[in-house]
Amino acid sequence: MLQDITNRKELEEKLNSLARLDDLTRLINRREFDSLFELALARVERSATGLALLFLDLDGFKKVNDTLGHEAGDEVLKITAKRLLKQIRKTDVAGRMGGDEFTIILESNLTRKNLILIVERILKSISTPFPLSNDQSAQLSCSIGIALAPDEGLDIKQLYAVADAAMYKAKNLGKNQFYIGTD
Repeated sequence: MLQDITNRKELEEKLNSLARLDDLTRLINRREFDSLFELALARVERSATGLALLFLDLDGFKKVNDTLGHEAGDEVLKITAKRLLKQIRKTDVAGRMGGDEFTIILESNLTRKNLILIVERILKSISTPFPLSNDQSAQLSCSIGIALAPDEGLDIKQLYAVADAAMYKAKNLGKNQFYIGTD
């Protein structure tokens, strides 16, 4: 009887993890990110503070998959996740949306100066060569779009749209940079 309960608890924990986490990177998945984002937006609305939604897309990721293979691409995604977590605060949230797209929520005591420092650290971290298996390496960068709440609203879909459009502006400006808002 005791063994059956232990196995069941382990299975429940594994299923809960699968439901919340991206299997490859171990960052939270989109469903969990959206849930935490909604809670963060409620805190913004209640406390009149702000937050930043960062939408990141890896520049050059397709080339890694095409030239070095999908296993190398998976390694890049895992390393990216670790690098992102090292650059943000414990109170911030990082998730993988899918493919080579990542999102981050920065909140609590976030000034424009702190935001820019964090984003610049992320850009520098991602542009550092990725050491891969079989003595290979990959060179990538990322483009980051940023939406600010409450400045650009408190609706999750609106903020995603602003961050996504800003990310494409950063790409169009030459990649390996960030763009804030809808300017």
